[in-house]
Amino acid sequence: MRRHGRAGQRRRFGACGALRTSATPGTARAVPATLLATQALLCTLALAATAARAPAGAPATAQDTRWVMGTLLTVIVEAPRPAAADSALQAALQEAQRLDALLSNYQPQSPLSRLNAQAGAPAVVPAELFAYLTRAREASVRTDGTFDITVGPLVDLHRSQAPTAEALAHALARVGVQHLRLAPPDTAELTLKGMALDPGGDGKGAAVDAMVAVLRARGIDRAWIDFGRSSLYGLGAPAATSGWRVLLRGPRGETLGVVTLRDQSLSTSSALYRDESGGPPHGHIVDPRSGKLVTAQRGAAVISPSATDADVLSTALIVGGGAGLRWVERFAEAAAAIFEVEYGAGTPAGASRAPHGETRAGRTRWMQPAFARCFEELGPPQARQP
Repeated sequence: MRRHGRAGQRRRFGACGALRTSATPGTARAVPATLLATQALLCTLALAATAARAPAGAPATAQDTRWVMGTLLTVIVEAPRPAAADSALQAALQEAQRLDALLSNYQPQSPLSRLNAQAGAPAVVPAELFAYLTRAREASVRTDGTFDITVGPLVDLHRSQAPTAEALAHALARVGVQHLRLAPPDTAELTLKGMALDPGGDGKGAAVDAMVAVLRARGIDRAWIDFGRSSLYGLGAPAATSGWRVLLRGPRGETLGVVTLRDQSLSTSSALYRDESGGPPHGHIVDPRSGKLVTAQRGAAVISPSATDADVLSTALIVGGGAGLRWVERFAEAAAAIFEVEYGAGTPAGASRAPHGETRAGRTRWMQPAFARCFEELGPPQARQP
């Protein structure tokens, strides 16, 4: 998992939006047609919220970008009046910061960090953290252990060194949700000393779901959330459109197509990551079952009404590959696509090779029918130019 914005079990492949920006099964951003004038602000990461004056009769727009959970969070809100748009925007951003304070494994005083520090002994935790841990444990079971919130020892190990077999075995022995004990209503225990929770695989998704709930409670029915260019949510749809259009890019930066979101989340992830040094891409997602980094040239994209579920599944599919598509059916209204370079021969159950069963330019794609209904291909894949 990825520790909020740093190396870990999950980093993204790419999405960008409104067909004016792009997302990789790894990164994403969307801009509605009605907000094209604000795109320059989005691309330069404007830090001041704006309540836009729209033409007479058009809704007001407020947007802001903040640094939350170790990455950039951009929120765009439309409402009948500027004051309502700005108030809802600020409430959503505050909710994200509140979730960061709850789930951070970098802030030593967060409830999750305190639980990590007490590994080996039971602890009373806030009800919201207890519910989050319950859901995360269930997600691990539903994905056959390819998503695992207890992966922290392995993440720490791979971040600091090329692990020896002995060190890997030591860390791996402290991973597994069977060692996360939950006793209602509010007691949690990491039963082994040295265990550590890492919320990097689904923490942003949980925050997105909380922000959407805040916006809905305020009567907002049109908004866009871009969390780290990989956990996205399109609430409602821009005026005169069917939804928020997101440009999807593949593991090597090639253009794949457009995903349209309406009251849905899109989560994208990629197995390989190229850091600021400019060296070759390397694995950064840990397989909790083996303790090793995933090194396949693989990207995954998942749509779901739940951003948390989408995040869980995009992580699990990077670890499990095409065989993991069966897990998607265990999550309500979720659908997925996997893009892989020089992938093996078989077509996983519940998917079809797209568009017509062929492998093009050394890349094979499997796409579930429900994902295909939201997806528009843009023609032959084109690699991104340096």
